[in-house]
Amino acid sequence: MHTRFDEETGPHGPAAAYDLAGLAAAYEAFIAQYSDLRVAVRDGEIDASRALVARTSVMDSWRRFPDIDPNLPEHLLPAPWPRQAARDLMLEIHSALGSLAEARLIQVATQYWPDAASWITHFHASENFVSTRAGGDG
Repeated sequence: MHTRFDEETGPHGPAAAYDLAGLAAAYEAFIAQYSDLRVAVRDGEIDASRALVARTSVMDSWRRFPDIDPNLPEHLLPAPWPRQAARDLMLEIHSALGSLAEARLIQVATQYWPDAASWITHFHASENFVSTRAGGDG
């Protein structure tokens, strides 16, 4: 569905229908929660056990945004808008920890499933896939 607003950016425009302050706070909280992890990832301080937990945590936290972000066009959002910074943070951590997390999962699963290494792999997120659109898999 497409709609047209006479006063798109005014108090009766589409942005007024959403709690953008609350959404911005949620993105900023995500950034605050995972910024230290990004530093640890960049410094090579994450082992395989921590990688599996951290990678799962960051993706689990990210998955709530498609349900709360209406994905409005940038010109309707207050500046600065923290969505891209949060997305970049998630992508960096998720990508950097993939192989380590996979190795740990294989290590744990092999005790119970000797063929685990031939089946377990990790998902590679990309800028195109990681969306905040409702109904997205991001």
